[in-house]
Amino acid sequence: MKKRRKIAIFLLIAMTAVILLQQKSVGYAASKYIPAETFAEMVLETCGIKVKTAENALEKAAECGLTEKKITARSYITRADAAILLAGAYEKMQGELPQEQLRMIKEYGRLSDLEDCGEEQADAMLRVYAAGIVPGYKRADYDPGREFRGKNKLTYTAAKKYLARLSGAEERFLLSTDGQVLREEKLPANAQKYPYILANYPNSYYDWNLRFENSRQFKLGEMEEDNYYYPADAEKMPYFETRFVKGAWESAQEWAEKVKIYAELAFGADYRTIEQDDSWKSAMYALDADSSPAGSHEALRERIENYITKMKKNKTILEVETAAADPSSMYYFNGKFYIRLYVKYRIVSSKVTNPSVEDMIFKKSFNSIIFGDGVVSLNPVVKGEWREGYYDIGLSSPNEYSDGSDIGISERMIQDDYYIGTAVKQ
Repeated sequence: MKKRRKIAIFLLIAMTAVILLQQKSVGYAASKYIPAETFAEMVLETCGIKVKTAENALEKAAECGLTEKKITARSYITRADAAILLAGAYEKMQGELPQEQLRMIKEYGRLSDLEDCGEEQADAMLRVYAAGIVPGYKRADYDPGREFRGKNKLTYTAAKKYLARLSGAEERFLLSTDGQVLREEKLPANAQKYPYILANYPNSYYDWNLRFENSRQFKLGEMEEDNYYYPADAEKMPYFETRFVKGAWESAQEWAEKVKIYAELAFGADYRTIEQDDSWKSAMYALDADSSPAGSHEALRERIENYITKMKKNKTILEVETAAADPSSMYYFNGKFYIRLYVKYRIVSSKVTNPSVEDMIFKKSFNSIIFGDGVVSLNPVVKGEWREGYYDIGLSSPNEYSDGSDIGISERMIQDDYYIGTAVKQ
């Protein structure tokens, strides 16, 4: 009887202790998420501002000008509300961020989900991204935008990273000119040839020989230096200093967009709709170097019409999932600028499957599938199967004295075997 009474008393004490512990911790100790007042206290301490207790940290943050928004106490803080405190603290410590940088990040959609939150939250999310504190989450390879996920609760693990970046510039991530997150670890073998490496782009985008590196002259060391420039050195080209109306980066940005649009047209063609309106033909025409005042207009129209005739006879249907071309890949070789293209596409319909080498070269069989220059050469094709390709697209002007404003696509060498043979291994 005494033994049972001792057991009952022990259980009662244990249960009381658990209840008291739960009441005291309010569940925070067991959670991976961080309460709003606790995070506010941590931010203030990073700024060198002491508070008596965590309970008055949100009030203190408002008094110090870190936030004007009322953030609910005794609840887990969201990533968007955390951004308000971080942005206020950063600008208190470092000053305001450049407005042009903020404009570009917003204009280019580098954070895809700003509209999911309120105006003040979205503005803060933009600022902490620009400051190199919160990089957001990658959506997919080659996707230029990232997700902030502002409605999600902030974890202790993430909070520690963000506070470390708030207090130390060496911890912050870097951005490209147009606001994309850069990568500084696990770099491609060719990293030194580029001005920067993008976090959203895998090494496979960078690790191919540039066109001039495959030339005999270059391999023998006989190529004149002003006949080629690596992407990392492209801005040093005299064209951008003496003749062109726009600088290297701005020009590369425009040319990369042309390459991307070309890919969306060329790898997304459909014989059933290609002539329903004039948009495909007009867009492909406008992208070409020969559409400039000094170009061969009739020859260009003939090339496009010839492709349309062939692809309709072949019943070509292509579907493109991803087309990516970044200005950081721009380089120069023997009178042309090049931008690297990545494309993921599939051949939905085609009478051509896998022609012989003779048919590929002399009948140009694959030219009835993809609009390119010379012989289009594809690896073994399986209709309906997604394919990936890397191609360096050439751009130039038929005007010898061009100021850069009429530069268009002048070389589309869609040859899988060429690029596979020039891949650089780690």
